[in-house]
Amino acid sequence: MLPYGNFTTSRRIMSAHEALPTDPKAPDPGAGALFTAITPGYFNTIGVKRLRGRDFTQAEAENKDTPRVAIIDDEMARKIFPNTEAVGQHIRYTQPPKDGSPNDLLVVGVVSSHRHAVQNDTLNRRLFVPLAQGYNGNVYRMCVLPRKIDTLLPCSFPPCARHCAVSIPICQS
Repeated sequence: MLPYGNFTTSRRIMSAHEALPTDPKAPDPGAGALFTAITPGYFNTIGVKRLRGRDFTQAEAENKDTPRVAIIDDEMARKIFPNTEAVGQHIRYTQPPKDGSPNDLLVVGVVSSHRHAVQNDTLNRRLFVPLAQGYNGNVYRMCVLPRKIDTLLPCSFPPCARHCAVSIPICQS
């Protein structure tokens, strides 16, 4: 249920069917979006409604080599795909990733528009990718644990959490 903290960045995306201009002075054809890497269940946790499509799978969230997928909000869907359904369409970043990772993402879901921060009422267009495909090192993990921690089986933690130092304390309410 990531993210937990304010480490969203900004990216520009566009339909993969659109051509990037060859003239460096031409305006950027993309649409700005707040970019957030998340895990499955994030939208349910924060109370954002999935309008169409699906959530990310655990495999997509844990393995950066799975096919590139994205979930966008309905504002972004209307901006990039004004006359067609966004789910099933391909998008790309206007600036390809510097690490050489693929620049083509399949839209697998559309969620309702929602505020990014509690401090203001601004609705920004949003782009979400699975954690493994957008990990940048600034991630906090929030696990909702049962009251009795001894009832939690070790296998219920995701593989990425198993590598944490055992000296890190677990806070209980």
